[in-house]
Amino acid sequence: MKELQLVAVVLTAMMAWALMMMLPPKVKRDSAVNRSRWLMASGLLLLCIQFLLQYIFGFRQRGIAEAVMLNLALLIPTSALLALSIFNLQRQGELSWMHKWIGVLTWGAAMVIIGIGLLTGHETQIQDTRRILWTEMAASCVFGLMQLYYAKNIITELKRMKHVLDDYYDREQDGLLRWMQISIIAMSVVALTSPFCIFLKPQWLVLFVSFVLGSISYIWFCFVRYVLTSAASRMKEAEGSERMSPSLATEFPSSFAREGDMQRIGALVEKWVAQRKHLRHDIRRDDAAHEMGIPGRQLSNWVKASGYDSYSQWITVQRIEEAKHLIRTHRDWSIEAVADRCGISRQTFHRVFQELTGTTPAKFQ
Repeated sequence: MKELQLVAVVLTAMMAWALMMMLPPKVKRDSAVNRSRWLMASGLLLLCIQFLLQYIFGFRQRGIAEAVMLNLALLIPTSALLALSIFNLQRQGELSWMHKWIGVLTWGAAMVIIGIGLLTGHETQIQDTRRILWTEMAASCVFGLMQLYYAKNIITELKRMKHVLDDYYDREQDGLLRWMQISIIAMSVVALTSPFCIFLKPQWLVLFVSFVLGSISYIWFCFVRYVLTSAASRMKEAEGSERMSPSLATEFPSSFAREGDMQRIGALVEKWVAQRKHLRHDIRRDDAAHEMGIPGRQLSNWVKASGYDSYSQWITVQRIEEAKHLIRTHRDWSIEAVADRCGISRQTFHRVFQELTGTTPAKFQ
């Protein structure tokens, strides 16, 4: 256990230092990313302090009660800061007071519960009595509830982000957000197990600590990769278009369902599709709408009124229809050539074709 604690000290210190000192200036100029990196770095530093104190003073060897109290005192703010770093990134820095202060409130409630447990006893020092352990268990459950609160908010925000991406780009962008999905799963597992695992004996606690360290390392690595690559800028572009688009009431003063509006936009869309402009690679919604002569939000509204969930779903259906036509009429073409001609990446063509037709391209051919 001592060796694992030392590894944790070094690992968390290095990750925090990298976030504070090694990110390039272009990343630091983004206010939302900059705040998120400092939130994550602060959480990692607290976790480093927690492992360092455990390593120096050996609280776990002296008893469960002292070690658990230190864990709760530092793990609650650590978890809140790590969750906030992801949530702040999702919300582009727009956090409510509840999001910002729920960690402080949780930490205060846990410390009050522990304080009551200590003051109601007659011991002169902290001991592993049943009363102390039950008090710490109650404080641990409060910690778990906080984790679940953040996980729920991150999941809700993740769904919104996925919808924004699907309604802006012409293909699924799940790769941009998959790390957040895995991070949510890891954080939820920690939330559900931490109220019980921090009471485990040292030999079993090693497994839990290893899982926590692995999860945090994964979140850190993916966070850094997300802000250093084009992923963050692509997400920001899609959200920027969403904010800049005129509202539904502005576009359609009376009702969007007016037959004239539907017919006018439908005719423009059909003309654009007939010209096979939808078969190009990487055609964003706003680019397509600009070529049609309508705002991007009008195209999204028409797509949804036509029974599709998003722009990417609609344009994928049109491309697969063209692929079916090409497979029928050009039997000498390879499946890869058909995919490229229809503006679909070869990596995803087989999957989306089977999802929409119920068969593989080879069998259809």
